[in-house]
Amino acid sequence: MIAMKKTVVVLGLWLVGLAVAAERRLNVPLLDTRPYGWSDAQGQAQGLYPDIIAALARETGLVMEVKIVPFARAASLVAGGEADVTLMFANSFTQGRAVEVAVVFYTDQVVQLRPELAPATRQALAQLKLARVNGGCLELSQVTDTPASGFPKFQDLATQESGVQMLLAKRVDGFCTVQESLTDAINRTGTQVVFQNAQRLVLASKPVFLMVSPALPQATVQRLTSALEQLRKTGELERIFRQRLGKDYKLRSTH
Repeated sequence: MIAMKKTVVVLGLWLVGLAVAAERRLNVPLLDTRPYGWSDAQGQAQGLYPDIIAALARETGLVMEVKIVPFARAASLVAGGEADVTLMFANSFTQGRAVEVAVVFYTDQVVQLRPELAPATRQALAQLKLARVNGGCLELSQVTDTPASGFPKFQDLATQESGVQMLLAKRVDGFCTVQESLTDAINRTGTQVVFQNAQRLVLASKPVFLMVSPALPQATVQRLTSALEQLRKTGELERIFRQRLGKDYKLRSTH
């Protein structure tokens, strides 16, 4: 009888081991741009998106391995089924291929004007010198890059901080970026007071999705979406953003 009980216990542990082994590690490529994601000096993933994924891993018990990669690669890996999960807004790489299972938050595409510039309208941007980072600002680029549009071409910059510095030096009139990147750049340059009352035009609002590969099991997808909702309900999601961007940041999870 004792031998039989030992056999049952061993068999039970073996089955549990098989179940754990069957739940594979999730590959999570995240885009390499501050403040959403970057690698520190020790090669560790930092930023808003790695923080969110770490919180989802704690909530679900899933093993999620984050890799910081260029934007296009993060999108194409998940869309092609070579990776499992990412956080991203819809784009040409993911459309119709990756599955947008839940909205994490909404981000605003904005034009920050230099502090002393008089209030401007969207139409008045045609007379201003504008900058962007690495071909961004899709809301305006389709018209500004067309010679007949009446808009000047953008000045392309390498970093968000350079956009803020160009505004302070009066070398450009407006800097087009997204809300979180702008907030991070202003914080990093210590210019919060300078830009406190400067005009910021909102061009568009777009959702950032929890995206998954079409091959990811539905049970796993459900665990992720339920965990995301729990992070939202407990305030943990907003805490992540405020820890990175400051206590005045207001998270928008609905349009």
